Amino acid sequence: MPKKLVFQEKSIETAKKALSQGSIIAFPTETVYGIGIDFKNAEAIKKIYQLKGREFNKPLQILIADFEQLKNLIEPQKCELIKYWPGPLTLIFYKKDGTGKVGIRMPNYPLLQKLLKETGPIAATSANLSGQPDALTADEVARIFPDIDLILDGGKATIGIASTVVDVTEEPYKILRQGSLVI
Repeated sequence: MPKKLVFQEKSIETAKKALSQGSIIAFPTETVYGIGIDFKNAEAIKKIYQLKGREFNKPLQILIADFEQLKNLIEPQKCELIKYWPGPLTLIFYKKDGTGKVGIRMPNYPLLQKLLKETGPIAATSANLSGQPDALTADEVARIFPDIDLILDGGKATIGIASTVVDVTEEPYKILRQGSLVI
């Protein structure tokens, strides 16, 4: 059974340490529970795909705490949709290193924001097996992923529907997934 912590100060430190050691952690967002890893750790990236049974051609999103973290990840570009941040919106931008595109979301969940400020960006995806319903509670995450390293319990996800995904590299913008935010 995974280590489950109620989200509080010591939990943030424990999660930060787990991420730095290549662990996969689960956490609440305002939409659904997510699982995440240190986005710079190639081994952890492989582990999260294997855990979910996710196809490797389906990218993970990057969760950020603020616009400063965003500037370090993407090419500077104007996008009026960022007015919906923080919130249930994933935006696809061109990567700063010129190697393609990246989906980025700034969640509107205060304790997750605090974790992201401590750890920096996290590569993440919804807490579910690929193609299955998303987990809405820490207990659901534990049932789906009994071997996950750490679950931060923040109660039930309030929205219950994944984020809307919009590719802003195209004109007009292209909605890739209609989620909880209607644009």
